[in-house]
Amino acid sequence: MHQILSKNDTMSVMKKVDKETLKNKIDLTMPILNEYQQRMCLAAEANALGHGGISLISQLSGVTIKTIRSGIKELNDPNREPMPSGKSRSSGGGRKRVVDKQPNILNRLQASINRATHKRRPRACFIMDK
Repeated sequence: MHQILSKNDTMSVMKKVDKETLKNKIDLTMPILNEYQQRMCLAAEANALGHGGISLISQLSGVTIKTIRSGIKELNDPNREPMPSGKSRSSGGGRKRVVDKQPNILNRLQASINRATHKRRPRACFIMDK
Protein backbone atom coordinates (compact mmCIF):
# COMPACT_ATOMS: atom_id res chain seq x y z
CA MET A 1 0.00 0.00 0.00
CA HIS A 2 1.36 3.44 -0.93
CA GLN A 3 1.54 6.12 1.70
CA ILE A 4 1.13 9.77 0.75
CA LEU A 5 3.96 11.87 2.17
CA SER A 6 3.39 15.29 3.66
CA LYS A 7 5.68 18.19 2.70
CA ASN A 8 7.67 17.70 5.95
CA ASP A 9 8.10 13.99 5.20
CA THR A 10 9.30 14.85 1.71
CA MET A 11 11.89 17.24 3.13
CA SER A 12 13.20 14.56 5.49
CA VAL A 13 13.48 12.11 2.58
CA MET A 14 15.51 14.71 0.66
CA LYS A 15 17.91 15.04 3.60
CA LYS A 16 18.46 11.26 3.61
CA VAL A 17 19.36 11.06 -0.08
CA ASP A 18 22.90 9.79 -0.52
CA LYS A 19 24.18 12.35 -3.01
CA GLU A 20 27.32 10.36 -3.81
CA THR A 21 25.33 7.23 -4.69
CA LEU A 22 22.91 9.28 -6.80
CA LYS A 23 25.82 11.02 -8.58
CA ASN A 24 27.42 7.63 -9.35
CA LYS A 25 24.11 6.34 -10.70
CA ILE A 26 23.77 9.38 -12.96
CA ASP A 27 27.39 9.19 -14.12
CA LEU A 28 27.04 5.49 -15.00
CA THR A 29 23.73 5.72 -16.87
CA MET A 30 23.90 9.01 -18.77
CA PRO A 31 26.63 8.03 -21.28
CA ILE A 32 24.62 5.06 -22.57
CA LEU A 33 21.37 6.99 -23.06
CA ASN A 34 20.36 9.31 -25.89
CA GLU A 35 19.18 12.88 -25.19
CA TYR A 36 15.53 11.93 -24.85
CA GLN A 37 16.26 9.03 -22.51
CA GLN A 38 18.58 11.19 -20.40
CA ARG A 39 15.92 13.87 -20.05
CA MET A 40 13.27 11.31 -19.07
CA CYS A 41 15.56 9.51 -16.60
CA LEU A 42 16.68 12.71 -14.88
CA ALA A 43 13.11 14.00 -14.78
CA ALA A 44 11.90 10.77 -13.17
CA GLU A 45 14.69 10.96 -10.55
CA ALA A 46 13.88 14.61 -9.77
CA ASN A 47 10.18 13.82 -9.58
CA ALA A 48 10.80 10.91 -7.20
CA LEU A 49 12.88 13.12 -4.88
CA GLY A 50 10.08 15.65 -4.55
CA HIS A 51 10.72 19.17 -3.29
CA GLY A 52 14.28 20.23 -4.21
CA GLY A 53 14.76 17.26 -6.52
CA ILE A 54 15.06 19.29 -9.71
CA SER A 55 17.79 21.47 -8.25
CA LEU A 56 19.69 18.51 -6.79
CA ILE A 57 19.54 16.47 -10.02
CA SER A 58 20.64 19.55 -11.98
CA GLN A 59 23.66 20.03 -9.70
CA LEU A 60 24.66 16.36 -9.80
CA SER A 61 24.15 15.84 -13.53
CA GLY A 62 25.21 19.21 -14.94
CA VAL A 63 21.93 19.37 -16.88
CA THR A 64 20.00 22.64 -16.71
CA ILE A 65 16.95 23.03 -14.51
CA LYS A 66 15.02 24.05 -17.64
CA THR A 67 15.81 20.71 -19.31
CA ILE A 68 14.75 18.71 -16.26
CA ARG A 69 11.51 20.69 -15.97
CA SER A 70 10.89 20.05 -19.66
CA GLY A 71 11.37 16.33 -19.02
CA ILE A 72 8.94 16.37 -16.09
CA LYS A 73 6.40 18.15 -18.27
CA GLU A 74 6.85 15.46 -20.94
CA LEU A 75 6.54 12.67 -18.35
CA ASN A 76 3.29 14.11 -17.02
CA ASP A 77 1.75 14.64 -20.47
CA PRO A 78 -1.02 12.04 -20.91
CA ASN A 79 -0.94 12.54 -24.70
CA ARG A 80 2.81 11.94 -24.95
CA GLU A 81 3.85 9.91 -27.96
CA PRO A 82 6.70 7.43 -27.45
CA MET A 83 9.93 8.43 -29.21
CA PRO A 84 10.61 6.23 -32.25
CA SER A 85 13.44 3.75 -31.80
CA GLY A 86 16.85 5.15 -32.70
CA LYS A 87 15.71 8.79 -32.46
CA SER A 88 16.57 11.23 -29.71
CA ARG A 89 14.80 14.28 -31.11
CA SER A 90 11.40 14.78 -32.61
CA SER A 91 11.20 15.69 -36.26
CA GLY A 92 12.28 19.27 -36.87
CA GLY A 93 14.00 19.45 -33.49
CA GLY A 94 17.36 21.07 -33.03
CA ARG A 95 19.00 24.20 -34.27
CA LYS A 96 18.65 25.30 -37.89
CA ARG A 97 21.83 25.40 -39.96
CA VAL A 98 23.43 28.84 -40.24
CA VAL A 99 23.61 28.54 -44.04
CA ASP A 100 19.84 27.96 -44.10
CA LYS A 101 19.18 31.07 -42.02
CA GLN A 102 21.84 33.21 -43.78
CA PRO A 103 22.35 31.86 -47.32
CA ASN A 104 25.21 34.29 -48.17
CA ILE A 105 27.23 33.55 -45.04
CA LEU A 106 29.88 31.45 -46.82
CA ASN A 107 30.45 34.10 -49.49
CA ARG A 108 30.72 36.86 -46.87
CA LEU A 109 33.06 34.77 -44.74
CA GLN A 110 35.25 33.96 -47.75
CA ALA A 111 35.42 37.66 -48.72
CA SER A 112 36.35 38.60 -45.16
CA ILE A 113 39.12 35.99 -45.08
CA ASN A 114 40.42 37.13 -48.47
CA ARG A 115 40.54 40.77 -47.35
CA ALA A 116 42.32 39.88 -44.10
CA THR A 117 44.91 37.60 -45.69
CA HIS A 118 45.51 39.33 -49.03
CA LYS A 119 48.13 41.72 -47.64
CA ARG A 120 50.11 38.93 -45.99
CA ARG A 121 49.78 36.23 -48.62
CA PRO A 122 49.00 36.88 -52.26
CA ARG A 123 47.10 33.60 -52.58
CA ALA A 124 43.49 33.71 -51.47
CA CYS A 125 42.31 31.38 -48.71
CA PHE A 126 39.51 29.04 -49.55
CA ILE A 127 36.83 27.53 -47.37
CA MET A 128 36.25 23.86 -48.03
CA ASP A 129 32.59 23.05 -48.48
CA LYS A 130 31.12 19.58 -47.96
